[in-house]
Amino acid sequence: MILALLVACQTRHPVGEAILEDVPAPDDYAGAARDATRELRLYTDGLTTALLLRAAWLDADFRRALEQERAHRLLLEPARREEALRASLAEGEASHVFILSADSQWREDLRFGFGEDQPWRLRLFVGDRACTPGTLEQVKKPTPLELDLYPHHTGWGSLWKVSFAADCGRPTSGTPLVLQVTGARGTGELGWRTEDGRGADSR
Repeated sequence: MILALLVACQTRHPVGEAILEDVPAPDDYAGAARDATRELRLYTDGLTTALLLRAAWLDADFRRALEQERAHRLLLEPARREEALRASLAEGEASHVFILSADSQWREDLRFGFGEDQPWRLRLFVGDRACTPGTLEQVKKPTPLELDLYPHHTGWGSLWKVSFAADCGRPTSGTPLVLQVTGARGTGELGWRTEDGRGADSR
């Protein structure tokens, strides 16, 4: 009995000691998030910010880093980590998913959609093919974990998740993935390429 108690005590961490080493963190999650993110600024009259949009594309590379970071922070067990990663990669196979952080001088009009009555409309281009969102939702109350996992969101604006069906097309070395935002106050595009780790610029 005494021997069993001694063995149990040796396997426990002292009170107050961090145990995050049980689930290793990604090598550079901040870098992975930064590589996945593009930024677009639209101005009216060269002075007023009509839209500040940061978008992170959840491709397979970023999904792996994101799920490892989530598992690290939540100390998920191996089976749960594998399940979460499989589900995330499956979502990425079915859809192109973007996490948007948006702010504007006109916050009352800061909404996205694909109808003509929307202040800001979203379309995805893969080559010459244009697609409208399959799903679009605002994350109205981001959790502390979501704020950490999506560092491109400053907390001042609004957070959105938008997905487009993967049958819109897959980006190739010669065909970037382009997210277009259009509104009465301006139009801009954010682009990702695959051959150099999401190398296209926003414009």
